[in-house]
Amino acid sequence: MSKVKRWLQLFFNEKSAMIGVTLLIILVGSSAIAPVVFPFNSMKEKKHAPLSAPQWMAMFDPYAFPDQIILDTSFKQASDINDFSVETTGDVSYDINFLWSGVGIDELGGAAAVEIEDKGTGSSLEGAAILTHVIDWGFHETPGWFSVDYVFKVELEGADVSAIASNYSLFVGVFLKPHGMTGEDLYLYIIGEGVDIKETNDVFMIAGRFSVHSEYGLVLSHYGDAIRRGTQPDDAYVRSDLAPYFFAQPQQVDLSFVVVLRARTQDMRTGGIKVRVLLDNIYVKADSRYYGLMGTDYMGRDIAAMIFQGLLVSMTIGFIATLISVAIGVSVGIISGYVGGKVDELLMRFVDFLMAIPGLPLLMVFAKIFSEIGFSVKMSIVIVLSIFGWAGTARVIRSQVLAAKAAIYVEAAKAAGATSTWIMRKHILPVTLPLITMYVMTSIVSNILSEASLSFLGILTPDWPSLGLILQEASNIQLAGSGGGTGGAGGVLGAWWWVVFPGLILMLIGLGSYLVVDALNKVFNPKRTGY
Repeated sequence: MSKVKRWLQLFFNEKSAMIGVTLLIILVGSSAIAPVVFPFNSMKEKKHAPLSAPQWMAMFDPYAFPDQIILDTSFKQASDINDFSVETTGDVSYDINFLWSGVGIDELGGAAAVEIEDKGTGSSLEGAAILTHVIDWGFHETPGWFSVDYVFKVELEGADVSAIASNYSLFVGVFLKPHGMTGEDLYLYIIGEGVDIKETNDVFMIAGRFSVHSEYGLVLSHYGDAIRRGTQPDDAYVRSDLAPYFFAQPQQVDLSFVVVLRARTQDMRTGGIKVRVLLDNIYVKADSRYYGLMGTDYMGRDIAAMIFQGLLVSMTIGFIATLISVAIGVSVGIISGYVGGKVDELLMRFVDFLMAIPGLPLLMVFAKIFSEIGFSVKMSIVIVLSIFGWAGTARVIRSQVLAAKAAIYVEAAKAAGATSTWIMRKHILPVTLPLITMYVMTSIVSNILSEASLSFLGILTPDWPSLGLILQEASNIQLAGSGGGTGGAGGVLGAWWWVVFPGLILMLIGLGSYLVVDALNKVFNPKRTGY
């Protein structure tokens, strides 16, 4: 115990040891508390606008603004429908009402109700209600993501669903346009910016990616067969490349919910047919272009949460694989060095064979094989790293054992009749403990990096946010993207945080391990430092 105590004292006297241990403790501690700090599935849950920059970068942006909750209503009271103004068309042929319903879609509170009844008179084929909420946008910067979540439910009176669906179509949609503009005005404005537009009936298809209705504005979402849908939750959004047409400067913007009941022909109209559309749980939010400690990726996932949740799994895999591979390497090294002869020759030739094969290609091939035959990704990685990671350890341990077995106390134990197993356990193994300690440290980091490499190269697809998987997704999107597809502060190619932070964590793991191993080497090799 006194020897171990002296080793620890010498170890912690080294500045590199203190720095390395501190780094590793911070990383391990951060990953350990990740489930508490980030209590959600970071791989599946979108948290913010895609490609949002880290929140601290907002300090350097004079136009930055916090997240804006523009509308959040469940229509719990009748006055909540006053958030919308109402415009109707087809009033001669249809009776159209906008009112509050005391029973909501989820039966908790109320809902906004649009009732459209065919009078059976007049010549108009359709009746429409346009519910508009005017947004006062007060910022000089566009949001990274503008989203509209809501639920609608269709109720019918006067006939069965099949009869109404055969004779009528019900359209429910969400639209956006600058206040005071028609959809056609918006079309002319956008085409004036040099965007390619193709006209189809009342809809202008813009660059094949989104559409503008000639009357209502930019289509965020729409359902042309709403009669058959019953209850339908929906989430609509404005992509970041479209946001400048609405939010580039302070102005008013119209957000409209449109309900249209249209008869297919005059002959199919039936007086007394009534359709009731309930709107509920409307949540409108404009995400800023900044979020969290490390920003978000192209799917709006929290990069910090992904890194630390994934690091916990990666470190666990690295630790398990290290224990197995070091145990194999130490056992082979001790047996080979102590027994000698043909056993030594056979084991060392096998070690030479493993060491002669390039490591990464070998890992790639066998990782794929184990994955294809039905092993889970985690099990495949552990098996591959355990099987092929022990050769170097075995060779170095063997060298240490060859020197130790010639010691006088080993010869004395043999003369006293001690068994080989007892000698290896009591005299040989303790001599190799310093080397084992260093190999455990280096192997853990090596295995974490190997796992990240396999994920990065796409050989395996982890079901957890591996650092390698994060970097792989970032590199694929960075190479394929041009900065116009999703949100963020600079587009896909400007999302440096998506690459830098996972890479930085891998670098810190390697640096912390190197500093610890360097300090251990100084302690166990006193000639280096004069101990």
